Amino acid sequence: MNERKEVLSFMIYMWNRWSMTEAAIVFNGYDNTNTDKWEYSLGHHMWEKWLYNCKNYGTMGSAERMVAELDMENLNKLVERACSLYCGRESKK
Repeated sequence: MNERKEVLSFMIYMWNRWSMTEAAIVFNGYDNTNTDKWEYSLGHHMWEKWLYNCKNYGTMGSAERMVAELDMENLNKLVERACSLYCGRESKK
């Protein structure tokens, strides 16, 4: 059952909350989108990758590609953030 909640939490997170700010929080550890460091950060790289995939595959395809292309360390960061905000269909915050 926990795996189902993780998958559902991830998808709801990507549909409803994923943004440039979330990319910074997940991959840089804090929101640095308004700083000089943003442009050369992992969060920026992941956000640009998201935008590219959305353009070519749509938002659903982009979320699927994130799962397929991320290494386990970064995928875990994304899933942990999703689960910290959602518990399946129940919002935590």
